[in-house]
Amino acid sequence: MIDAFSMAFALVFIAELGDKSMLLALTLGARYPGWWVLSAIAIEATVIMGLAVLGGVLAGAALLAGVVAVGSGLAFIGFGAWSLRDDGGDDDALGDVRWRSGALATIAALAVSFFLSELGDKTQVAALSLASVERAGRVGVWAGATLGMIAGGALAIAAGQQLRVRIPARA
Repeated sequence: MIDAFSMAFALVFIAELGDKSMLLALTLGARYPGWWVLSAIAIEATVIMGLAVLGGVLAGAALLAGVVAVGSGLAFIGFGAWSLRDDGGDDDALGDVRWRSGALATIAALAVSFFLSELGDKTQVAALSLASVERAGRVGVWAGATLGMIAGGALAIAAGQQLRVRIPARA
């Protein structure tokens, strides 16, 4: 289980660097209190990685390991190609919405934003493929992937908080 945890943590943390959800965490970390954004990431990561591990369990039971490995590799290549495209869209998922309902409503809205940005993401595919081959360490894969995502988000939030201090809000 420790090996599965370590492998999942490292893989998801590295995959998260520069990912769209990390950029979202950086942006929101500059706008909202850091613990709100980190709470939202923790909620989202717990759920999304749980779904990925469940998908891995189902894929591992239904498919041969070689098929899962080839499919995961093709998915990573596809995500890489997809991330190179320029959609011309706004990277700020929440736009100019002002949340006046308090911390819990804001955290819930942020968690939904992170959840939607992570659906089908390379970190989710990584957790799914690890869970499909790590039969004895699936809880470790879930915990490692979840904490890897939270650690990547915390890094981005810290950078966003520093941006807020150094750059005026109008800029």
